[in-house]
Order: sequence, then structure tokens, then C-alpha cells
Amino acid sequence: MPLSLTGPDDDGLFGLQFVAGQATPDPSDALQPYLGEDEKAIVAAFNQMKAILETLLGGGVNAQVVHTAKGIVTANVADLDQFLTNSINNDGVSYTPGEGQIVVLMAQTTASENGPYVVGEMTGPFRAALARPSWWASGSAIISGSMISIGANGATYGGSVYQGCTLKSFAPAGGVVDTDDPQLFPDEIHGQVTLTNGGAVLSVPVRSNTQTIVAVDRLSAVGTALTVQYNGSAIVAGNLGTGSITIAAEIAAGTINVADGSVINWSVSNW
Repeated sequence: MPLSLTGPDDDGLFGLQFVAGQATPDPSDALQPYLGEDEKAIVAAFNQMKAILETLLGGGVNAQVVHTAKGIVTANVADLDQFLTNSINNDGVSYTPGEGQIVVLMAQTTASENGPYVVGEMTGPFRAALARPSWWASGSAIISGSMISIGANGATYGGSVYQGCTLKSFAPAGGVVDTDDPQLFPDEIHGQVTLTNGGAVLSVPVRSNTQTIVAVDRLSAVGTALTVQYNGSAIVAGNLGTGSITIAAEIAAGTINVADGSVINWSVSNW
């Protein structure tokens, strides 16, 4: 998505715009015959800004657009035309029908239904119809690497915190919206858990049992006399509902201190 210079307009102002599917023009070529010294300085500044922005955005032509969503839903929505908009059903996040708010479904029984939706008009008390946004239209290609930023209210689920995370699609090439699983995984999620008998199992999205990184930190100690380390182990790859990680208080590698009931802060990084 290259950057181009527009203007000057009737007030003598220049502007910047992104133009999809086109090569980034050099405005000095087209505008040179019409520019005075001040305008030439503006174009020179634009060229410097363009180079910086396109470097930051990944080269211009393939710049990544990050879309935003108000929150995610971590349970199956059985009827997409009867989406419950109140916070009780949506991990603490409420949605207002008809305002264009975006919700991301993460745990559909039919995996191809996962992904972003616009919360449409009300269809009943605390209910609204869901429809795909234009940038994720049904039948369109799933662009691997597509990213969706989750708002500050996000969602909490089973002690996991999704506020402020970014979801990325790891779908293979050739994937189609509403036909294939978009394979959306959060960059990082975190939470807090109290160990029972020295351990806890986290139900979290895990992209890879070899590349996902788990970090644990003890917040408060209970029964820790024999504990020598805390470990995130038994990593099972899979999306929400399938992926899991076991946190264990260990006396030695693989040996659990069942007396440990400490409170643990944890984080999981998928990419």
C-alpha cells in the first residue's frame, strides 16, 4: 500500500494518501514543472517521509494493515443471526447493535466460522446478526499474516487476558473465508493462576509446541519449601479449546511438589 502526495488544493495544502495496488510515484517527476522553491522543499520533505514510512510499513507495496476489534468471544456462537450482545455471554465485553463494532469469534465448532464479524442490527432482546466485514468478506482469500488488534476491554477467559493483544492468521496459502480455518493466534496473552497440588493446566491458544514461549513468575508463595523451579511444560499445540500448557512446581525436573499452592503470573508468546 504505497504512499503518494496529493495537492496542492485550493488552499495551497498538500496531503498524503495510501493507494492500494499501485507503485509509489515520485511526485517530483509529475509536479516539477509547476513547483516553486517552497513547493520543491515540500516534495523533498515528502520523499524523506515516504522512505521512512514505507520502511516501517514493510516496503510500501506489501504494507500490512492492522484492523481493530472491540473484543473476542471464547465460546461457540450457535446462531450467527442471534449473537448475544450482553457482557455476560461475551467474556465481560458488551456490544452495541448497528454501530459497526467488530467482534472476533475464536472457538466456533465449525472452525471456518472463526474470525471477525460486524455486529449488525438488533434481531431481538440483547441479540444481533453477525456479518463479515468488507475486509474479511465471505469467499475472499484469507491473507496469511493478516492481523487484528483487540481493544483495551478485550476479554478474559479462564484466567487468560486478551486485552490489547494482536491476532495473526497463520492460515496456509489458498485459504478462503468461510471455507477454511483462519488459524488466528494471539501474539501474547497472560494471566494468573493458583496452583493446585503443585500444578495447573492452562487452556490457551498455542501455535507451536516447539516455538511458543512460556514465562512463569511466582506472585505469592504457599508450600514452597521443596520447590526449586516453576516450569511451563506439557505444551499442546492448538487453538482455543484444544491448546494447553501445564504449569508445575518442581522439586526436580519432572517431579512435582504437590504441597505448592502458590499464585503464579504467566504469559504465553506465540509469535
